[in-house]
Amino acid sequence: MTGGVTPPLTLPPFPSKVSLTVGTFHSEALPAASGGVEPYTYSFTCAGGALPSGMGFAPATRMFAGTPDARFRDSCTLTVTDSSQPAATASRAVEVEVTGATPPLALPDDVVLVPDEDPVDYVSLTVQKRASVTLAEASGGVRPYTYDLQCELPRGLGFSSGTRTLSGTPLEVYRGPDCTYRVTDSSSPPASVSQGFGLIVDPLDLQTWRFRTRTLAGSDHPLSRTPEIQPFVTLPHAVGRTDTTPTTPSYKLLDYHSPLEFSSATRQLSYRHTGVDPLFDTPTTFRYQVSVDDKVHDTLCVDVSYRDPPPGGGGYDGLLSAVRVLVRDDAYLDGEEYRCPDAPPQSASSAHATLSNPVHSALAPIHARRAVDVAHAAVRDRVRDWSPGAPRVLSAIAPAVGIGSLSGQSGGFEYTGSSESLSVGAELGAGSWQAGLVASFTGTDLHYRAAAGLSEKGYLAGEHNTEILSLHPFAAWHMPSGGHLWASLGTGVGHLRHRDDLGFRSWSGSDVRLLAHAVGASVPLADVLSGELQAEAGIESFAFDIKGGDRISSSLPTMRGRDYRAGLAWSAPVPGAPSVSMAYKHLTGDGPEGGQLEATGSVSVEDVFDPRLTLIGNAEGSFGVGDYEQNFWRLGGGVRFAPDSLGRGFGLDLDARLMSLAGGRSAGVGLRSEAGYGLWGGPFFGMMRPYVGLIRYSGDHSVRRTLGLDLRDRSNWPIKIEVHDHSSDQSLALKFSLRHRF
Repeated sequence: MTGGVTPPLTLPPFPSKVSLTVGTFHSEALPAASGGVEPYTYSFTCAGGALPSGMGFAPATRMFAGTPDARFRDSCTLTVTDSSQPAATASRAVEVEVTGATPPLALPDDVVLVPDEDPVDYVSLTVQKRASVTLAEASGGVRPYTYDLQCELPRGLGFSSGTRTLSGTPLEVYRGPDCTYRVTDSSSPPASVSQGFGLIVDPLDLQTWRFRTRTLAGSDHPLSRTPEIQPFVTLPHAVGRTDTTPTTPSYKLLDYHSPLEFSSATRQLSYRHTGVDPLFDTPTTFRYQVSVDDKVHDTLCVDVSYRDPPPGGGGYDGLLSAVRVLVRDDAYLDGEEYRCPDAPPQSASSAHATLSNPVHSALAPIHARRAVDVAHAAVRDRVRDWSPGAPRVLSAIAPAVGIGSLSGQSGGFEYTGSSESLSVGAELGAGSWQAGLVASFTGTDLHYRAAAGLSEKGYLAGEHNTEILSLHPFAAWHMPSGGHLWASLGTGVGHLRHRDDLGFRSWSGSDVRLLAHAVGASVPLADVLSGELQAEAGIESFAFDIKGGDRISSSLPTMRGRDYRAGLAWSAPVPGAPSVSMAYKHLTGDGPEGGQLEATGSVSVEDVFDPRLTLIGNAEGSFGVGDYEQNFWRLGGGVRFAPDSLGRGFGLDLDARLMSLAGGRSAGVGLRSEAGYGLWGGPFFGMMRPYVGLIRYSGDHSVRRTLGLDLRDRSNWPIKIEVHDHSSDQSLALKFSLRHRF
């Protein structure tokens, strides 16, 4: 340190290449760092993920030593991190090459490894039965290796090159061609060898019963110190079928003891206080089995733990506090008996993270970002449309309805879905200042399917839906040159509904909270085609919290994200003129990350044959340029044939939409038709409009039928009551909404 200033952390230069020889011992201390704040932490890693076979690195002494036993060539990095806050990091790249005689690249004759058995030349699986098979490692050649599996795997199975594992839950019978297992080394030119093996997926044994749940977390259940029996959780049931008379399975919970009680008839686990409090914050594991005729078919592991009441017992008077249950799907066969791995002790403070559902962690930020996008877009529109001048007490309240299509991948889950939103706003101001409020409602429906690695843990497919209502006060300053500077704070509440395809009813509900922050600015650039072109930039952030849930979901810590936005927007001052906006958004924080290019545009030609015919066209798109960001687009157009100028008489709406879908599937075409008859409802209701409608999407061949009533008041605020049913879900639904409608 010189004059109170700490010199920066650095690594001295050293040779850019380390040359080793197969079978020759090598020992070398890599150079030490200087500057920064001691102590230092060192690491030495290679791009391929592994050091040369036979070599190791000791961080404490920086010693790179060993006897390499195979040829190797890769780019490696020495990294040092100091102890400052925040920590500083420095690194140096070095090429490591091992030369010399080495056996040729080879794979064993039988590449399928079965624990405690000899290798075999085929893989035999069963539909809907979890499986994980490790394939053999190559030898010889030049490390690192790249593994590949060449065959059309049945749905539900996936291959991981890093772990050489074929895993998942197959969803269909497979009798296809054999698979080819190939390995490629890092020599120049690369060498490659392959070995074939058979893959068979048999139908599910008609006599087999299986638990379809994986990780099942219950909320905290309060318990009292009274002698009455207190049921607190119902354990899941198994699914199965027989080819003869249906067989009723029996359920057992092994190893449990007082104060717990279990009913095999209802599958309820209960508590009865014995006068002695149980051990707090330490889970006890029990085996939960389904059997038929005394033959065990499947086993789950059940962890039960009790939470210590807070000091003073505030809010827990007379209570033992709470019990928490975690169902694990990691039982294993030890000979002829199922056993459970030991559950590590966990404190109450860490229980939430353990019980969190990965579906929430992956998909919740998608809902939060959509709600934030809708609200902040409404704020930007109100700021952009404001004209400085004389004081205004209240501007017109203009509702806006949005429909979006979502698809992409996040946290190992592929998802596709749609979003409907409604936003309204108002503002007041004088001179160059503007202040206002935007209220936004966003409903997002996602259907998801898990990748192979998560399928093995039981997360196959399901739905993840939210409804979020938020308020966003904002303030803006309008520069004399025509630019705008604005800031907004927002808070929202809502509900999340989550369903896993687990073989039983598994809907769970959770409360959600949203906090949003945004700042933005726009500067006029030029007048183009009688419209104004502006450059925009801003920062948007959100914090999203999930609380509650009774079967699948559980409490989660707050998830945060921050997005950076910059783009161009063009609009014309003439009503009905087209508008275009293009922006690049960089996404960070929880959930999908990366870049996203957004483009929106719309045009409406009104009163083609006054006042009966209107033509409408619109387009919206968002294209992710990162690895894990959702892509969506929508094109729409329509014709609206209206009744007379008072709204009375027959009216018809027709439009078509092209909507993106996930997973590389072709886009869906949505055809919509709606017919109604306008009636005068008197001075209280204004215009009333009963109608019938039909929407069909070719993407999933679903049909939605509607029967509704529009209540229109004099200020043209429509209130809509609608009953609808969907061909993919035969249950009726009643919907009440406030919309800005033609």
